[in-house]
Amino acid sequence: TITAFVDKYLRPIAQAAYPDIVGEGDADEHYSFTVRYRRGEDLNLTRHRDASVITMNLCLGQEWTGGELAFYDVLQVPQDRKLGLPTESTEGQVPFHFRPGTVLLHKGQHEHEAMELITGERSNLIIWLHGKHGVVRVAEYKPHERTTPMQRWECKSRALCTTD
Repeated sequence: TITAFVDKYLRPIAQAAYPDIVGEGDADEHYSFTVRYRRGEDLNLTRHRDASVITMNLCLGQEWTGGELAFYDVLQVPQDRKLGLPTESTEGQVPFHFRPGTVLLHKGQHEHEAMELITGERSNLIIWLHGKHGVVRVAEYKPHERTTPMQRWECKSRALCTTD
């Protein structure tokens, strides 16, 4: 299930990738949905922020041109280098080109938009992580307040920890 995936993998990865914003309780709940862009339906999504502390965006596939995900006001941090984002800060937009199977993790409060799809169809699975009752943390943790690797990967549910 998506809940098992979030509990066992996504939440600990989000805490490891973004320890400044995801601590204990900041990603206890999730909301998942799919989006589809194609002619005659939605072609783009205007500039926005997500209702999440962390967003996972998985490209499910199809064939298309256009439809990049553009990020704004990018200030490079070590995690950004792994994503191929620029090496300096920029006030303009930085496009991210999806391919089927590509997964992108980003802070929900990072402003972005889905650019116009030119041809074809693109579908994505989106998972938003947030605290209980939809609370989204925006203040950063101080280094001494961040979760440790042991805390991140500790299995909190006996049902999810079994290896059957």
